[in-house]
Amino acid sequence: MDLGDGKAVKADGGDKPAGAQLLDLFISYSRRDCIDFADQLAAALEAFGHNPTVDRHGITPGEPWQQRLGHLIAEADTVVFVLSPESAVSDVCKWEVDEAIARSKRIMPVVAMPLGDVAVPEKLQALNFIHFYAEPSVPGSGFGQGLAKLLHALKADAEWLRDHRNLLIRAEAWQLKDRDPDRLIRGTLLAEAEAWLARKPGNAPDLTALQRAYLDACRQAEEADKVAAKKQLEEMQAAQDAREAALKNAQAALEQAKRDQDAREVAQREAVAASKRAEEEARKAEEQARKVARRTMVGMVVAMVLAGVAGYAGYQAYQKSIEATELAAKFAALRVQVEKGLANTASDSTEVVKAPGLGLYPGSFTGRLRVEMLDGGRQVRLLDDFSFKDSTGRVWTAPAGTVSDGASIPQSIWAVIGDPFSGKLRGPSILHDHYVQTKERSWEDTHKMFYEALVAAGVSRSRAQIVYSTVYQFGPRWVSER
Repeated sequence: MDLGDGKAVKADGGDKPAGAQLLDLFISYSRRDCIDFADQLAAALEAFGHNPTVDRHGITPGEPWQQRLGHLIAEADTVVFVLSPESAVSDVCKWEVDEAIARSKRIMPVVAMPLGDVAVPEKLQALNFIHFYAEPSVPGSGFGQGLAKLLHALKADAEWLRDHRNLLIRAEAWQLKDRDPDRLIRGTLLAEAEAWLARKPGNAPDLTALQRAYLDACRQAEEADKVAAKKQLEEMQAAQDAREAALKNAQAALEQAKRDQDAREVAQREAVAASKRAEEEARKAEEQARKVARRTMVGMVVAMVLAGVAGYAGYQAYQKSIEATELAAKFAALRVQVEKGLANTASDSTEVVKAPGLGLYPGSFTGRLRVEMLDGGRQVRLLDDFSFKDSTGRVWTAPAGTVSDGASIPQSIWAVIGDPFSGKLRGPSILHDHYVQTKERSWEDTHKMFYEALVAAGVSRSRAQIVYSTVYQFGPRWVSER
């Protein structure tokens, strides 16, 4: 358009007809001879459902008018060029035509008045003109017939042109943001754009270079997304395969563990059977030992050693360990030490493993010793709390409900001292079993308490010494947890 005052406005033509196909139109004209015509044309187009833009903004020196007009042309589906003697020679109007062509806009030239000797701009000469005045060479021409022809021409490819405009707006926004990848279309939108391009009408404007570059970038981004998605799927599949392999390995390990457990159970049953046979042999050996060593301490120690050796035979059958020689050596050393101690002194103490001194206070029991026999007499359950205060004043308590099986006392000495649940041995044995099971106190203090409890219960010191020495050397040991 030419120089002048005003600003860009949307023409207001009243209500739009129902079912109208709305198009955004830019009307290019010269204010010097066609401002009234442009207003009437805009009102008529809007009355028929279109959205025309008439630029009434005057161009002043130094104004960036090209940016403003270029934006209006970019947002238009079609450029309606009002051809008049002034617009045909206007530099601004010529620039608007060039800008529309650069943006691949459809241009519809309408002739508002006779041009006289003014030449039609070269870039418009090949287009069909619509006359809005009574041109003698065009019968029936005038504003009404011209409007009808323009409306009919605008209907052609209207939807395709709207998409052309929208794609251009997207491409320009992408270009304005330094070709930001986030502004590219993918997936359904890209597929729709490809389908739109494939159905391009023959007389529709071509894509601009920017539109083609934008679509190429969209296609490349789509392909990159597919490659990334494929790679992600492959990585997920590899991870799934690795998990399945790990599960198979774990299942195989579980099955192997089950086979190993079954083998251990079979071995344990065989060991138990061997242990029972060894116990029977030990019982016979212990019976023989009682006959040999009932009268003297040496005889009792010898019986203990024989019983220990016999018990060790069962232990060897169960454990199948190479520790047999060491254990037998310990029993032999014990026997020599006891014999030597008894030969050198008549007192109650020996050098086997000397029992701790009792001091002035031998210790005492508190509570009723009431028990219930379990498992055919192989176990007992304590019915009341039962306590013992040792020579240092320390209290040892087995609570009601404690179950004892005498396992803390090596069975090899039972033949010498008797059943730990009978007579004077019952209370000390239950206390000893309880603290061996709980490990609340050190093993040294627990065995010392056992010795003092035996003496307090009325067991002779020499007999208590033998029990203490055996438990000390062959009984349980542990690292105190408390």
